[in-house]
Amino acid sequence: MNVILLISFMLCLTSCVSSLQTQQGNVGYNVFPSGEGRYRIEYFEKDRAAAKQHWDSTAALACSGEYTTRYTYETAVEIGSYMVPIAGTNQRFGLYLYIYEGEVACNKSTSPSLNLASSPWFFYGKQKDSIPVSSAYLTKRFTLDNGLLSKAEKITTKTSPSELTQLMGKAVKYSELDGNSEWLFGDGYKKLSVVRIGNCITKVKLAGDPLSLLAEVREKMRKADDPELFETYMSPDFYYLVLSNDC
Repeated sequence: MNVILLISFMLCLTSCVSSLQTQQGNVGYNVFPSGEGRYRIEYFEKDRAAAKQHWDSTAALACSGEYTTRYTYETAVEIGSYMVPIAGTNQRFGLYLYIYEGEVACNKSTSPSLNLASSPWFFYGKQKDSIPVSSAYLTKRFTLDNGLLSKAEKITTKTSPSELTQLMGKAVKYSELDGNSEWLFGDGYKKLSVVRIGNCITKVKLAGDPLSLLAEVREKMRKADDPELFETYMSPDFYYLVLSNDC
């Protein structure tokens, strides 16, 4: 009986691990170093229970064993819908993508048993260190245009105004004061802000929906007692593209 249980456990473990993959489309993980012995993990999955299960498995691989969860957060994003006839009428039901994210601290100093991701996009909040996030996370969670972010990643500190227009297209808004400039690119409330001080671009950040401000304030208040723990905000206003320091 014990042998049967052991074999069943090993088959289950193999099945769980083999289903893990780096993020491709709407499925998979991104793992980023977020500090000494710490990792921030994003897991994308169309099944809610599987998202959490695979996030846990990914965390164990990142730490090659035991870990302490610093925080977790789940977001459901509607990615489609389907109709079901009920009592003579078609009822609409949503199809969702579940994004399970969080940060872990490894209990022992070990090397991760999976490939780590890198990204030029970071979150800046109350925590001491900036936290890396994937462009997939930004596009899927905030429904930002992936093409807009891909173009933005080509901006450098030395990009000239004419090069910026050629790269990003015409700005929806342009402001200038004392030789300093700001451009807004994008549609609706999902925009990208580019700031140029003197001859150098100093900031490329997301500009979000002002209607999300109240929810964002609530989240800040809820985490005010422990500012070290990172929790992403509903508004994308705290996400920046990291530029080189060569200007």
